[in-house]
Amino acid sequence: MSASIHASAERRRLFIPVLSAEPEIAEHFTRAILDDPEARSGEVELGHYHAYLEAVPPADATLAGAKVKLHQADALVWLVHFLDARSIEDARSLLSKVLADRTAPMGVFIYRPEAERQFKISCPECGQKLWVMEHEIGMRGRCVNCRRPMMIPTPSEYLRRMLDLPDSVPVLNVVRSDASLCRGALENLLARTGPGLHAAPHGMPPEDFLKQATVPIQIDVSMAGA
Repeated sequence: MSASIHASAERRRLFIPVLSAEPEIAEHFTRAILDDPEARSGEVELGHYHAYLEAVPPADATLAGAKVKLHQADALVWLVHFLDARSIEDARSLLSKVLADRTAPMGVFIYRPEAERQFKISCPECGQKLWVMEHEIGMRGRCVNCRRPMMIPTPSEYLRRMLDLPDSVPVLNVVRSDASLCRGALENLLARTGPGLHAAPHGMPPEDFLKQATVPIQIDVSMAGA
């Protein structure tokens, strides 16, 4: 194979559906990546990757044609905002319907407005919705309704536990108005798509490409307040 043909194969366009139980955030994320305030789909260069993104409304995601399209995906993005019991159940229900036999790598991104410094969870005992401030992560708290004590988790820890996500699924925080952070999180996911046509140029291993992508730092909760 000539160098030009080999390069063309490595640059095959990757198809990435963007899904969420809240369709508006899937559209906002896609528009931020594409730098287009109107688009719900389009092509974009992400580091060494050439990708086609499409925001898939949850109402369409369970249709036969859309399910075929999802199974042809090279990677899948799942977006969440609120982490209360109702929102988690909506996410779990839709995930079970459209991603039951998922083979493409998936990334779960917590998508929040720039100024938001709190997140919403539910008490595991009584289901009471609770606002949690970012600076309270790692502290001990208590439900105001049932008085159950709990250690306040990071959003990513809470989401991973509630959705029973395997370690292979990255759970990252992205900010609505920060296109570079959104792109960095997506590059993180694409670096996990494996060898062959999905590999970075010149045989660069995914873990080496991952080091070059700008991605959100992961906070060690055990050090919070240290």
